[in-house]
Amino acid sequence: MKTINLFCIVVCFFCATLSVGFVLFDAYFFPLAYKEEIVKYANEYNLETSLVFGLVKTESGFKEKVVSRSGALGLMQIMPKTGEWVAEKLNIKNYSESMLYDAQTNIKIGCYYLSYLIGKYTHLNTALACYNAGEGMMASFIDEDKNVVKYPFEETAKYVQKVKNYAKIYKSKI
Repeated sequence: MKTINLFCIVVCFFCATLSVGFVLFDAYFFPLAYKEEIVKYANEYNLETSLVFGLVKTESGFKEKVVSRSGALGLMQIMPKTGEWVAEKLNIKNYSESMLYDAQTNIKIGCYYLSYLIGKYTHLNTALACYNAGEGMMASFIDEDKNVVKYPFEETAKYVQKVKNYAKIYKSKI
């Protein structure tokens, strides 16, 4: 009888430890950082909140001050020229490239741009591929129905799938 009680205690302790570990793992690897800004601008630009979380997770891992090898800046990895173009569309006064390091501005610009791409191309895969590789690069890889015929880079194909996978995870979290 004592052996069974000890076994039950050990199993309960193991399960409790595993549960706490999973919660910590989930919070660490799938944070809900910048939730207020993401929800606000996802709603404003008619985007799925989970999609924006998935994109931020993929692009920057929620690092506000990050710069990519290609020169993209901030949480949603906005290229300076794209930031300038969107800032003009949104009538952002006194815009400067350094504003892309500000979470609020970066998420606003990134959500607008993603919404623009989805509106223009209608297919999520196409919009995400354009977000990653650039519209110019993708132009010759999109058919008349606005579908991606082929990805110019293996990285872009993986990127599209990664954003969609992360969006599914975030959909269950929010």
